[in-house]
Amino acid sequence: MTRYVTGRILSLLFVMWIVSMVTFAMMHAVPGGPFDETKGRLPPAARENILRKYGLDKPYHVQYLNYMKNALRLDFGIPFSNPTATVTEVILSRWRVTAQVGILTVLFAFGGGILMGVFAAYHQNSLLDNAVTFLAMLGVVIPSFVVALWLILIFAVRLDLVPMRGWSDSGECLIGDVAFCSDWILPVFAYCIGPMGVIGRYTRASVVDVMRQDYTRTARAKGVSERMLMFRHVLRNAQIPMITALATEVPNLMTGSIFIESTFSINGLGKYFVTSVFNRDYPMIMALFLLIAFLWSLTYLLSDLAYTWVDPRVRLGGAQAA
Repeated sequence: MTRYVTGRILSLLFVMWIVSMVTFAMMHAVPGGPFDETKGRLPPAARENILRKYGLDKPYHVQYLNYMKNALRLDFGIPFSNPTATVTEVILSRWRVTAQVGILTVLFAFGGGILMGVFAAYHQNSLLDNAVTFLAMLGVVIPSFVVALWLILIFAVRLDLVPMRGWSDSGECLIGDVAFCSDWILPVFAYCIGPMGVIGRYTRASVVDVMRQDYTRTARAKGVSERMLMFRHVLRNAQIPMITALATEVPNLMTGSIFIESTFSINGLGKYFVTSVFNRDYPMIMALFLLIAFLWSLTYLLSDLAYTWVDPRVRLGGAQAA
């Protein structure tokens, strides 16, 4: 186990290094620079001082080596668009809201997807099964911003039940408090429709497969109740595909959606990522891509470790018991 985790951590560092090189090359391959608008507005000497301040006057390979040397010390520089704060401070301030949206979305998507998949699997080829499958397919196919616009039109404009946009970030609305903010409803619901459909389809296929196994039929023939059969045999043995589905969704949900955050005017990380690209904010772009790569690698590592917890037959390192 220790050797496996150590190898995965080394591979994580290798992946982040590759991502940093590709991101740096693509940033500088795009025409234009972060301070092109200052041409003609500032004296040449002043513009050269700005470039020198941020190290943009040096060759590309020197810029990259300097950035990575500082990044190893967790110093990701100062954003060009907000020089009064560090990149880390800006990300943490924006990520708080994005994390709230993401955590709520994961909870509702995972819980709702499991319920949909289990009900569909226990009523195979019925009207309920077809309805759940159809709804799951719609959630996967329809983009989240289309769902968001319809929700706004129906529940905010027509029925006037919830606010149209915004995201309360006061102490009364923190996750875990009793108070519930009504302006959380539409963003979370619009954001969780797609992941809920994915998890529902994975759950249905996995539960159906387990229900066809010999040990499930044997337990039912011995008189085991359906509730006990579900929790002790079916769900327990169907968890690995469900963990796989969750592992592919968590990094996306925790780094924000540019469509959801833009549609509901949420001042989160996903919306800021787009503005950083348009502003050619190199330190922010590099840090955000490294953050995404880290979350993806860490999530897959945790999911592999979770496999061994839910199913002792799984052996890390390539061996699997028969």
